[in-house]
Amino acid sequence: MKKTILLLCLTFLTIGCTDHLWNEDQVTSPNRWKAHFRIQDREVPIIFHLDTVPSNIHSFRVIFTDGPSKNQKEIVQQFGDSIRVELDRYRGISLKGVFENQQIKGVYRNQKFTPALEVPFTAQQSNEKRFTPVTKSSTINPTGDWEFVFTTSTTTPNIDLYHKLSQLQLYKTDSTLVGSGYYYQGFEGILTENGFVLSSFSRDQPVLYEATFINANEVEGTLYTALEVIPFRGTKKSNLESTVESSSNGIITLWNLFKAYIAYP
Repeated sequence: MKKTILLLCLTFLTIGCTDHLWNEDQVTSPNRWKAHFRIQDREVPIIFHLDTVPSNIHSFRVIFTDGPSKNQKEIVQQFGDSIRVELDRYRGISLKGVFENQQIKGVYRNQKFTPALEVPFTAQQSNEKRFTPVTKSSTINPTGDWEFVFTTSTTTPNIDLYHKLSQLQLYKTDSTLVGSGYYYQGFEGILTENGFVLSSFSRDQPVLYEATFINANEVEGTLYTALEVIPFRGTKKSNLESTVESSSNGIITLWNLFKAYIAYP
C-alpha cells in the first residue's frame, strides 16, 4: 500500500507541475462517432466511441471523449435497430436512438427534471474534427485558468451545474482548444475569429460555451445546456492567482497522501 501511495505522490507532482493538457480524441478510430445535439438553434458536437465488448453484460460500451477526459458507460443495450445508453446508475438519464441510413437518430432524456428534459440528436461514424476549423482564428491565446460568472437565478435547478462549470483550465494546442474543469470534467473546442467555442458531455449532458474576447483576459458569451441558455462573463486569472490556487490545492492533496502513507504499515 505504501508503494501505491508513493506512486500517487510522484504522479501528482509530475502532472501538477505542468499546465499542459492532452486531447484524448482518437480521430482515426473506426469506432468513433460524432453526434450533434440540438439545443435551440445550436448543434452541439459531441464525440463518442461505440465498442463491442463481449465480456460486458450487453456486449457494448460507449466512451465519451472530451479533451483530456473520458466518460465510460457500460450499460449499452442494442435491440435490432434500436440502441439505449444508460448515463447514470439510477437510469434516470439516457440516450435512446434508432439506426437509420448509417446514422443514429434519437433523444437525450433526463428524468431528474419535471417535466423530463429531452434533446434530439443525430450521430454518425466519422473521422471529422469535433468543430470545423475557421479560416482565420483569433491570435489571442486563452491558455490559463478562467473563472466564469453566469447570469441566472439562484433558484435554477441547474445551479450546481453552473458552479461546476465556473472554473476552467484552458490549453491551446496546434489545432484545438482543450479544457479541464471540476472533478475531471473535460472540454474540447477551437478558437473562432473573435473568441472560442467549447463543448462537453462530461456531466452526462451536452454543454456548449460560445465566447467572444473583450480583450486578452476577458470574454463574454453564452452557455447552452439541456435545461436553459444563459449569458456569462469570463475572466482569466493572473499567473500569481493560478499559482497560489494550484499550490494550495497541491499542498492539501499531498498532505492527505502523506497522512495515508503514515496510517498504513
